Amino acid sequence: MTPYVPKPDSRSVTPFFTGWRKSGLINAILIWILTLLLTALLFTSAFRLGDGWSSFLDNTKVPTGNCEEASHTNLALHVILNAVATLALASSNFFMQVFCAPSRDNIDKAHQKGRCLEIGVQSVKNLRYLSAPRIVSWLLLGATSVPLHLFINASVTETRATTDFQVVLAADDFLKGGPYAGPGVGRPFDANLISDKLLGELAANASTPGWDELDFEKCKGEYDDPLKPMSTRRHLIMILRDKGKENVTSTGWNQSQLLNLSNEESNEESSMYLWTYYTPLFNTTNALWLTSYIEGTANGINNRRERINVNSTEEQDKPLFTYLGIRPDGTLDSKNLGIYTGELAPVLKVDRCISELYKGPCEVQFQNNILLVVCIFTLAKSIICTGLLLRFRHENPLITPGDAIESFISKPDPTTKDMCWMSHRPGRYPQSRMLSFLRVPWRFSSGPWLSGARRWNTLQWRRRMGSAIPWEIWIFSYFCIGAMLGIGIVHLKWYWDGMPL
Repeated sequence: MTPYVPKPDSRSVTPFFTGWRKSGLINAILIWILTLLLTALLFTSAFRLGDGWSSFLDNTKVPTGNCEEASHTNLALHVILNAVATLALASSNFFMQVFCAPSRDNIDKAHQKGRCLEIGVQSVKNLRYLSAPRIVSWLLLGATSVPLHLFINASVTETRATTDFQVVLAADDFLKGGPYAGPGVGRPFDANLISDKLLGELAANASTPGWDELDFEKCKGEYDDPLKPMSTRRHLIMILRDKGKENVTSTGWNQSQLLNLSNEESNEESSMYLWTYYTPLFNTTNALWLTSYIEGTANGINNRRERINVNSTEEQDKPLFTYLGIRPDGTLDSKNLGIYTGELAPVLKVDRCISELYKGPCEVQFQNNILLVVCIFTLAKSIICTGLLLRFRHENPLITPGDAIESFISKPDPTTKDMCWMSHRPGRYPQSRMLSFLRVPWRFSSGPWLSGARRWNTLQWRRRMGSAIPWEIWIFSYFCIGAMLGIGIVHLKWYWDGMPL
C-alpha cells in the first residue's frame, strides 16, 4: 500500500497549469482580450468615425438613421460594454480573491497570536497577515475596478433633439383663411407678440401630412406638463368654439365689443387705450384668440426649473392648459380676464387640437475621453493580473475551505493540534447570552479543554433562521443594497420628472 505523501503548502515548485494558476491564466487571457476589444472600439471611434488623434478627447457620432435605429444602436452598444465590464470585473475579482486568501504560513502565525483568518471570502481581516506585495496588488485591483463601475456606461450616450413650440388658440376660420391678427383677442397687453408670417405658415401647414388631429385628452397628455421636453411634437393649434354650440363652426371675436373700457381707460394716455387703439382688427372679427411661445428644449426646461426654484410664483410652473386659462374639462371662461364685460365675455371650449409631428435628429455618440479612461484602467488591470500570476505562481494560498481542510489534515497546526472542533466562539467562556451578544474576545489555550471528543452543543435560542451569518454582515449587506436602491429611486424620479441624466 502506497504511503500518503502530503502536498506542499506554500512556495513549492508546482506545475503551472494546476490549482488556481490554471484559472488565473484563463482569466488573464480573458481580461487581455477584453482590453484589446475596448482599445479597438476606441480606435475605431477615433479614426473611422472621428478625425483621428484629435478625436481622442472629443466625441464622435455613430451613424444611425431615425430615432428608433438610434435607440437600438444605443441599447446594443450598452449591452456590449456592460458584458465587457462584467467579464473584466469577474476576472479581476478572481485575482483579488486569490491574493486575499491566506497561505498556511499566514494562518499558523495568526493562530500563534490567538487570532483566526477567514477563508473563501475577501476579508479585510486577512490583510494584516499578508505580505506587502499582495496587499498592494489587492488594493490596486480594487482601485482599478472603480472606473469600470462609474464610467463604462457613460462612454456611450444618446441625444434626442428637443424644440420650443408655439401654441395658438383660434376659431375655425383661422384655418380657412379668415382674418386674424396678433397678439389675439384674449391676450393680455404685455404678451409676447408673434409675427403674422409665422401665423400664416401655421395656418397653411395645419392641413399637411406632417400634422395630425388630437382629441382634448390626448392633446393635454402630450403638452400639459411644463417640465417635459418636447421631442416628438412641436406647434399646437387649438380650435375654440362657443360652449353649448360645439357643432357650429366659429368665425372669431370682435374685441371692441368685448372690452369694458371706463372713461379713465379711454384717456389717450392710458396704456390700455393705446393697446386697443393700435391692435389690428380691433373693430372687426379676429379669428385669433391668443398665441403663446413655450420653451420646450431641454435647456429651456432646466432654465425654467431654476426660475421656479428662485421664484415660487413662476407662472409657467403651472400646467400649460392652466397657464392658458383652460379648465380640465376643456372650458375657457374669458370672464376671468377682467378686461371684458361680464355679460358679453364668451365661454369657449376646446373642440379639437391640431399638432405638428416633430422628428428631430437623434444621435448616438462615443465619449472618447471617457472611453480612453476606461481603456487605460483596463490595461492597468491586465498588466497587474499578468504580473501577479507570474510573480506568485509558486504560492498555494488556501482559497476555499476544502483547501484548508486538506492542508490541516496533511499537516496539523501545532497550535490547534488534537482540537476536535472550534465554533465561532470556542468553549473557553460559558455560553451565556450576554457573553455571546458582547462577543467577548478569545484566545487559544493549550489547556486540555481544547482536545478530545465532545458533543456539539448549542443553545436552543440560537437555532433560528439566519443565525449562520453574523448580524453585522446582515446589517452591512442590507445597508449597501438599500443605499443602491435609494440612489436608483432618486435617479428614476429625476428621469420621470424629465431631468436629463
